[in-house]
Amino acid sequence: MSLVWGPRFDREHALGLLASRPGGGAAALPAVMAAADRFDSLALEAKRRVRRLILRHEQRTLMRTV
Repeated sequence: MSLVWGPRFDREHALGLLASRPGGGAAALPAVMAAADRFDSLALEAKRRVRRLILRHEQRTLMRTV
């Protein structure tokens, strides 16, 4: 969620997460950067909707594990 919390996709944080993966996550880099570009191109309300969907998914996931 922290990657999309601000007005722009947090590329620096995403790169840090990828770098911490075994093998450096290089294979995932193009997909992550494409997602970042796509998120940044969204209108403000669409970004809010993405955040709400992520939160709803997290809540449902937590409910299943309880």
